[in-house]
Amino acid sequence: MSGLDISDLKDGEENPRAFKRFNVQFSALVARIAGHEQAIDVATTGTVQALVTNISMSGLHFASPLEFPVDAVLEINITIGTMTYPVPVVVRRSRPNGRPGRFAYTAGAQYIKSPYTAAFVPTLAKYLVTRGFLKSA
Repeated sequence: MSGLDISDLKDGEENPRAFKRFNVQFSALVARIAGHEQAIDVATTGTVQALVTNISMSGLHFASPLEFPVDAVLEINITIGTMTYPVPVVVRRSRPNGRPGRFAYTAGAQYIKSPYTAAFVPTLAKYLVTRGFLKSA
């Protein structure tokens, strides 16, 4: 992507994460990926409304009414502009957030390499530039 320095996306040396996280509020739909249903309680069928609360070039954090177990493979549908991206992820951390209700659980998830992820990540970077999170070179 021209005009963006990759160092703007990288986190500092004091943080072990590869990329900076940005606080956002994206509405998203979370669905199970076929073949990975065993990782999630059978009562959780279809899609679930979620709220993406922070995001980076390698993963995201979301709140949901359901708890997703670590290693669950999910598809998170995120809309940026007029395009919706079905981004495959694997849950790396999951816990109750201490607040009952609509978004009672939170999860940290890492993107899984796919053509959808390859299309989503550059679009996300452009979005972060246009919203002032990042400076264009």
